[in-house]
Amino acid sequence: PGDLVGVNTENEEQYLTSYGMLKVELEDEAGNPLTMNGEAIMTMEIPNSLLSNAPATIPLWYFDTTTGNWIEEGQATLEGNQYVGTVTHFTLWNCDAPFDLVTITGSINSTLAPSSFAIKVIRPNGLFATQALDEILRFEGKVPADEQLTFQIIDQCETILYEAQIGPLSEDTFLGALDVGATGFQTTYISGSAIGCDQQAITNGY
Repeated sequence: PGDLVGVNTENEEQYLTSYGMLKVELEDEAGNPLTMNGEAIMTMEIPNSLLSNAPATIPLWYFDTTTGNWIEEGQATLEGNQYVGTVTHFTLWNCDAPFDLVTITGSINSTLAPSSFAIKVIRPNGLFATQALDEILRFEGKVPADEQLTFQIIDQCETILYEAQIGPLSEDTFLGALDVGATGFQTTYISGSAIGCDQQAITNGY
């Protein structure tokens, strides 16, 4: 859950790289939820693809359903292919390495609708995030600081319309009004009704 943005013990917002996530729910025989009274040892296996880059110690983060943020609480130690740490409550727990964020902003020069485009930012490790544009073709989002990033504007078919290397960035950056040129596709509109097996309109779906 959430977008892997965490708040550390200094109340600073940071982006997170996850090395493992765990959700624990305990119930009694009647199905009533149980809570902890004390501490528990949490052991989390690290995926093989991440093990070579796993730090010796890593902060533990739990998900706050009220704020939608991950909150730093405690740390775990690497033991073989597992992280081991102490927790005081059962919730969603995450072993995450944090890194600082900066904000990039900009806009696109085009007469097409905002839904025609998306912004894609790729990190050196291949991880990426995408973001839609607002109603006047502007974008704003947080990206990792101090990394060389690949910035792309893509269309609905994920064709790259614009690409540039940005960073390493140490502060919030305005990228300007970007020209994507001819897009090579046309848009049309479709309409209809979404109904279930009982021929009634679907109320929970998309």
